[in-house]
Amino acid sequence: MLLNIQNAQLNEGKPVKVNVQVELDKNLLSDKGYSFVGPVNVEGTMTYEFESVKILLKADCKLNVVCDACGEPFVQEIKFDIDETFSKSASEFNNYYEMSSVAIDIERPLVDNLFINLPSKMLCKPDCKGLCKYCGKNLNFQSCNCEEIERELENQDNPFYKLKNLDKNN
Repeated sequence: MLLNIQNAQLNEGKPVKVNVQVELDKNLLSDKGYSFVGPVNVEGTMTYEFESVKILLKADCKLNVVCDACGEPFVQEIKFDIDETFSKSASEFNNYYEMSSVAIDIERPLVDNLFINLPSKMLCKPDCKGLCKYCGKNLNFQSCNCEEIERELENQDNPFYKLKNLDKNN
């Protein structure tokens, strides 16, 4: 998504408002099993100073994801800030993005900052109970008595059950 910087150049040193919707590649997050619900909403400012453009943006997007604890699909909203600089003399040493004399492409910094801000664990709700490790039932919707059965087996004098708890490294 190219942003025209001519208005910012004419108002050098003064923030110019940015409010755009960016359509990112639908397959961008497919390796994680995520997909975008719609465009990424981006708003904030860009400021042209000393032949560089500083962007201060807030981004908001929604992703179709699967809960890491229970396996249920849900929509996760991701909000993040973008604070980046574009320069004509961008290099790997100054951490700037490259710009032309009339436009900047905000897609790369948008994607970079999105990846940095993705949660390490996607949960459908903060108190998701997940799946029973014995029978696989979703504990958010139904309960099971597998842990009670496990405790009963533990208390029995069963020599094979005791093998389960042996340290595998010894």
